[in-house]
Amino acid sequence: MKKTSFRPNGQEFVLLSMDGYKKLANINSSGKNLYWTTDINTEIPIKYNLNDYQGLVSVTPKTLPQCLVENLKTHRDWPSLHAEVAKDEWTLWTHGDVWKISFNFAKSLLAFGVTHRAAVNIIGYNHPMWIFAFYGTVIADNVAVGVYMTSTPSACEYVADHSSCELVVCEDLKQAEKYLGILDNLPKIKGIVIWSIARFETRPHSLIMGWEEFLELGSQVYEDSVRYEDILYDRMQKQVPGMCCNIVYTSGTTGNPKGVMLTHDTMYFMSKKYLKSWDTEGLVDGQERVVSYLPLSHSAAQTYDLGFNYVGRVQLYFARPCALQGSLVDTLKHAKPTIFWAAPRVWEKLELKLKEISGKSSAAVRKAPSWDKESYPAQFSQGESNTPGYLSANFTDVRNLQCEIGLEESKILMVTSAPMKTATLEFFNSIGLPVMNVYGMSECNGPETSGKPSKFAEGSVGFPIEDTHIKIDTRNKTAGGMENEGEICFRGRNNFIGYLNNEEKTRETLDADGYIHSGDIGTFEDDGFVRITGRIKELIITAGGENVAPVLIEDSFKNICPIVSNMMAVGDGRKYLTALLTLKVEVDTTNGKNLPTKDLTLFVKTFLEEHLGVTGVHTTEDAMRNKKVMEYLQTMIDENNKLAQSRAQTIKKFRVLPTDFSFEGGELTPTLKLRRGPTLDKYSEVIDGMYIDQDMISRI
Repeated sequence: MKKTSFRPNGQEFVLLSMDGYKKLANINSSGKNLYWTTDINTEIPIKYNLNDYQGLVSVTPKTLPQCLVENLKTHRDWPSLHAEVAKDEWTLWTHGDVWKISFNFAKSLLAFGVTHRAAVNIIGYNHPMWIFAFYGTVIADNVAVGVYMTSTPSACEYVADHSSCELVVCEDLKQAEKYLGILDNLPKIKGIVIWSIARFETRPHSLIMGWEEFLELGSQVYEDSVRYEDILYDRMQKQVPGMCCNIVYTSGTTGNPKGVMLTHDTMYFMSKKYLKSWDTEGLVDGQERVVSYLPLSHSAAQTYDLGFNYVGRVQLYFARPCALQGSLVDTLKHAKPTIFWAAPRVWEKLELKLKEISGKSSAAVRKAPSWDKESYPAQFSQGESNTPGYLSANFTDVRNLQCEIGLEESKILMVTSAPMKTATLEFFNSIGLPVMNVYGMSECNGPETSGKPSKFAEGSVGFPIEDTHIKIDTRNKTAGGMENEGEICFRGRNNFIGYLNNEEKTRETLDADGYIHSGDIGTFEDDGFVRITGRIKELIITAGGENVAPVLIEDSFKNICPIVSNMMAVGDGRKYLTALLTLKVEVDTTNGKNLPTKDLTLFVKTFLEEHLGVTGVHTTEDAMRNKKVMEYLQTMIDENNKLAQSRAQTIKKFRVLPTDFSFEGGELTPTLKLRRGPTLDKYSEVIDGMYIDQDMISRI
């Protein structure tokens, strides 16, 4: 290897006031080229001020290739990636292996003729090859773009066209077929690489090649006697931290996804700061392990999986593609992750599994963790302890439950993407697994606020990441909202630099002072914690003109009604609120999908029998016809209404749907967030039926 270290040429960082910088650079009042751009080839300056001085000292800007080279020099033989190549057969890649393969991929990009700064789209389940393609793309100073593997051909076409993609890297032929049918609309695409196939004896299409075939290009072909290694080192030396290296396309609930441009510094700063915040508590000791299973095309996974790996040398264990269909626990038991993050749905599935295990175990085990809020240790809600020692005589039984889901060595547990029910948080706290809420969005490269194991508060989303800043814009209010409530806005080196080729949406999101307007409504509490109270775009504005945040109503209801999986409050422009409810049902995981059935889970059937004396109710349709079940749901609606801060926030009527919400059904995004618009359209007749009931109208 000709070089093993480098430094960006002529790179200087100057402490300068914002007014001084604007005068020097002649920046206009919109903040363009100071805080944002829509051009993939425009460098955005990395800005410091007196409040961010410690950030200058502790997080010196770096490019991703710099991090990889440093890992190569200091930890060449250190474990980096682990993957199960066959059932219970694991393969290890060291940091030296990761560099070698990623660098070979970068050379092959040059040999194949991919234009400098052009995009490479990567689609497939989390896998070391996904990582190699990503790292290799950035080493070559091209732009990496992850694509959700659930994307339709039309969605793949939009992302490929919008990002000016020249090469697609796919997991298998199934993903490649999405592109083969739309190639006529994508003239810039030069090739499709399949990582699960080494080489083809007979290619199904002239543009398709196997993984080894592609990697061989860089080692065999030279141009004008110039070694591709030399070209790559030259490109790496010229890379600057303030340039876009990665685009994350938002999953979106309406319209086409937006291309969130992230720089080297954006990604490095966030991962470094987040790891450093835990390191102050002695929680990061260089032996950390993470299980990679949520989409690497999402910004959160690119912080927790990708970023932690190349910034903090955290080892990645890749779960099987069927992880969310039941095999995740097998990987967790093998990896014993020290850091684990999950969406609420995943935590709820783990909770259900443990409750079922406890129910089938001895009386001693069943009594070990208390599921009752009355005996729930209050200190855990404020993060005063993070050990299960308070469970005294039942310590061993609780430890056994932790082992059942592979989290007995966990130090840091997080819930992301959406709010989680308080009851579920309390459940895991009660068995010595305190889970912290983390809040953020793709535009800030994942997390913006987080708690720590020693400092978190029930119901909050933590406090701002160090060296970032949050302000509350109080111009937006909700019914019964607090005086200091408003839109949450944040600024910092973790900010994205704009939406690719979309100035209108960029200006809507990034203001002239560099603040991201999140669209979420919240407030600062006295102890510095941030609390989310709603979302502007999801606000229900009733016919009486009151703004109602549906998320608060929905979360509150799910906390007191354990048999319900989802609630969606409805009432925009109406005289009163109604709700759609879904019950917890079994999921059909055949054919690689997660299709909710009409069969109630064992937990729901047991609950109905033990608490309501109801037997013989096996499906959602049985439940919808059962008087006691419907009366119970009405009672829970009434109880929840008592918590409302105004009459406008009370639910007047509800309907139970025959099946649960899902991505396949169109109600949820790939990250399992509720798509309100499509769900309203899908169940419009059911909703309209709740507003033409004369008996209901007469009671209002």
